[in-house]
Amino acid sequence: MGQLLVCLRVTNVITLIDPANLQMNEVSSVVYWKHPFEILCQPKHLIEFYVIDVEPINDYKRGTGHSHVSTKHALADVWVVRSNNVGASDVAPTCCRTHLGFLLNAGDLVFGYDLKNSNVNNPLFDELKEEDIPDVVLIRKAYDREQRAKSRPWKLRRLIDQEDTASLANAFMGFMEDIEEDPSIRDKINIYRDPTKPVKVEETDGHPTVSLSEMLEDLHIKEEEGMET
Repeated sequence: MGQLLVCLRVTNVITLIDPANLQMNEVSSVVYWKHPFEILCQPKHLIEFYVIDVEPINDYKRGTGHSHVSTKHALADVWVVRSNNVGASDVAPTCCRTHLGFLLNAGDLVFGYDLKNSNVNNPLFDELKEEDIPDVVLIRKAYDREQRAKSRPWKLRRLIDQEDTASLANAFMGFMEDIEEDPSIRDKINIYRDPTKPVKVEETDGHPTVSLSEMLEDLHIKEEEGMET
């Protein structure tokens, strides 16, 4: 397992994956506080890339004694360019190995970290060998966020119903997208059917969603007027 890992989720454990070989590891809170590790890149540093080509890797061989290997991801070599450089004749595509081979196709958009052109201010990162540092680390496929929210047939209940600031609204939107993309998160959350939106039997735009069987009916119990106490 390499030293540069992608955090898939944080619950009662931190789930990590090595995008170069699909090996996974779970770090408990006890282990983390005894041996804490730093975050090199945060979501605000994500860059949007355009996928040029995808080459699946089906014959990757790992050494003996390797850790658990994810069966929910697929290894692939992906050629990408920054979205704002698409069509530029003087910009060559960057090849990176990723765990998102099961999701990506040529023409897709994907978010990732541009380590080659980033200023990562971390002494541990500086100690890594140059050949062990990938130029780009892909994190998640990009979807049309506005259309995704518009067609979302489910909702969450909130303890406080108030207008969010722009940053809180963006964070909450990201949380709902995480719920759609990760079934393990949905196991711990009550998801309610939104009666104002139709449920599509088949998704046509390709973004992940929540199945109807996972939704609860949003029932509202109102006290009848004039009821004696």
